[in-house]
This record gives sequence, structure tokens and C-alpha cells, in this order.
Amino acid sequence: MRQALLNDPSLREQLQQALANYNTPGRTLVPLSVGAIAIVENYALAKAEGDYEDLPIIDEYYLLKQQNGQWVVVDSVGRGPRIEAGQLTLLGLSNGVISSLLDALQTAEADLIVSDTPVISREMVVLGGISLDMTVAEVKQRLGQPLSERVEETECCGSLVYLEYPNFSLGLSQDGGVFQMNTTHRDVATGAGVRVGDTHEAVTNAYGSPSLSDGETLLYYISGSDQSESFSFSLENGRVVGISYSALLN
Repeated sequence: MRQALLNDPSLREQLQQALANYNTPGRTLVPLSVGAIAIVENYALAKAEGDYEDLPIIDEYYLLKQQNGQWVVVDSVGRGPRIEAGQLTLLGLSNGVISSLLDALQTAEADLIVSDTPVISREMVVLGGISLDMTVAEVKQRLGQPLSERVEETECCGSLVYLEYPNFSLGLSQDGGVFQMNTTHRDVATGAGVRVGDTHEAVTNAYGSPSLSDGETLLYYISGSDQSESFSFSLENGRVVGISYSALLN
């Protein structure tokens, strides 16, 4: 297994160009500089300093993959100084490649924190047929007209729309994207088929080990969210009594 920590200016230029072409939904990354780079086989972990439009400058770690001789950004895997090892697993890397990448990067980043907290992908968060990237119109098309609809104007996030259905409530940005979902009704299932009344074991069979568990809640952090998004299952006597998703708004 090839393991290296590189400072090749030409590779840095390739990586910076790859990052410039990488956007997350609703946010455009503006890379300012590329820091430490670790390469194992055809994968690279790179630290990049940049900003998202009007948000403060931040450090993030990115996984890149070499395809047809070019480096392509796969995903963000952490925000400085923390990397989510669980997300690297979700992205399909073997334990050996993950360990080698992190070992190489830690030689240059002494303050790097590797989090082994289990995480789930955003694609796994589906409730009542609603996924996180849906718009208000798409939700109404799927669920019909809500019992009530409330719009809140905020300084940080623009217009927020709250929809209430007989067995389900949710909040979305007016521009698209769910930030809140809640249900306590058995007829609303997750994308994996888990619903109110199911057992603790049914949840862990579907989603794996939780990020946090206290006997009353099974909480799963969402990969790439820096623990600002979670999918949780409330329990009573070992059975699900509520399912919710929440994201911090800023």
C-alpha cells in the first residue's frame, strides 16, 4: 500500500482546481489554499481553507479520488480540526486505506482530531417519503395540502416554511431543503421501513450503531454535518415512540 504526504506544487494546483469545481447543494466553495495532503493508492485527503459565499472562512478536509488521471472531489469529510472516520467508511474506503490516510495526514497536522463516532449518510434520512433535498412544492405534491402552513422570516436563513399534516410535521427553507421533521404516528415510516412501535433492535438493524444512546434515544449524526444534523428515535420500554430529524440553522 502506497502512503505519502505530498507537497508537490503541481498536485496542489490540481487539487485546488478540483475543489473549485466542487459544490455542495446550495453552497459554492471558494478555495483559498490547500494545506496538507495525504495520498494512499488512488485516494487523497486534503485540507483546504476557503469560504462559502458570505460565510466565514473555514478549514475543511476533503476526500479526493483519482479517475482517469484527474483528481475529483468525492466529499467533505470533516471541518478543522476534526475528520469523521465513519464518513470515510460510508464512502467505501477500506479500513486499511482509512488508517493509512489518517496516519499520513497526522504527521503534518498535529492537532488533527479523528472522530470514530458512527454516522449515517444524508441519503439514509427519509421520513414519510420525504428526503432532505425536497422543496416545499415537492412535499405538497407528495403529501397533499397541509392542515396548516406558517412562514417565518429570519435574518439568518431567509423564509422558513412550517407544514403540519395529521401525522407528520416538518420545516423547510423556502428555497428548498428540509431542516426539521417529526412524527409520533405508526403509519409514517423511514426510508428503511422503521416506524413507531418498532423495537430498539429494528432501528440498529436498519441504521447500525448510533452516534449517541442513553436508553431513551438512539441518535445518529449525519455525515459531513459536523454534528449539526441528527436523525433520532425516541424510545419507551425499548420501542420507538417518536422519530425526528433536525438541523441547526445559521
